[in-house]
Amino acid sequence: MKFKNILVAFLVLGGIECAGLLGYTFWAEMHDKRIVHEAQAEPSLPVTVSDHAAMKSRSDVLFQGGEGDYAVYFLRANAEQQPFLYNSQPMQSASMIKLFILAKAMQDIHDGRLSYEAQVPVKESDLVDGAGILNIYHVGETRSIGNLLNIMITESDNTATNILIEQLGMEAINAYIQKHGYADTILQHKMMIANGGLSNLTSVKDVGTLLFRIYRRECVGAKEDALMEDMLLGQKDRECFPTALGDWKIAHKTGEITGSYHDGGILHRDGEDLILVLMSTQWRDRANAMMRLRQAAQYFALQTKTTGSKK
Repeated sequence: MKFKNILVAFLVLGGIECAGLLGYTFWAEMHDKRIVHEAQAEPSLPVTVSDHAAMKSRSDVLFQGGEGDYAVYFLRANAEQQPFLYNSQPMQSASMIKLFILAKAMQDIHDGRLSYEAQVPVKESDLVDGAGILNIYHVGETRSIGNLLNIMITESDNTATNILIEQLGMEAINAYIQKHGYADTILQHKMMIANGGLSNLTSVKDVGTLLFRIYRRECVGAKEDALMEDMLLGQKDRECFPTALGDWKIAHKTGEITGSYHDGGILHRDGEDLILVLMSTQWRDRANAMMRLRQAAQYFALQTKTTGSKK
């Protein structure tokens, strides 16, 4: 009798252990399947994009067969980290170089080397022609660093830019540029002041990278990056992106010299965030170049879907 009771107990315990093992196996299998399903449904950045070949073909149609060289940086900023690049190469930067001066100044403010409120006098020797609002009537006034930065971006003020270059130091600006990996960018002269034929240079890749860092709040710091984007929202030149994309909120910077026009910015609409930079050079027909740039802006603004889901 005792043996029979022991045998029954043994069989019961064994059955419980087997059921537990089978239950655990079933749970583990379902758990693993759920993990795999979730990983497939919610991929982390970067999302794999399969439409770059189509973008390349369309860019060829938009830009080839006419005069001039064109370049593109396009990134779905809230969905991926790998941009589409078309013909990225160093080009004369025009006023796009001011983005890098802005970033350097904000870095110095963040690090305590420069004060946003510091007052700087406007001297007659600072005045230069070209874009901007500072002129002979402002000589003797003082302007804060913050004000100079703002009008450098929103008005593309060349005098303000040159005052800031003097405050920051050209070598220090270039050291910042190189330290942060903007390999195609260099500041070689002040605005409207020749330097033995040397040009200020940048590329769509460098401008796009800087804008993406501002968007991600990874350029200087969250406060400084938000302030930079606010300044870009105040851009007064609305000839390219804002004209082509009237329903988008656009924080951008433009640049123009003879035969070149550039526009680059952070674009927002209905939960879609894009980084788009278009650069053009070596053209003679400005109206034709602007038409191509606007058509390109409209095309890329429609490319808001990826093969994966957003984060």
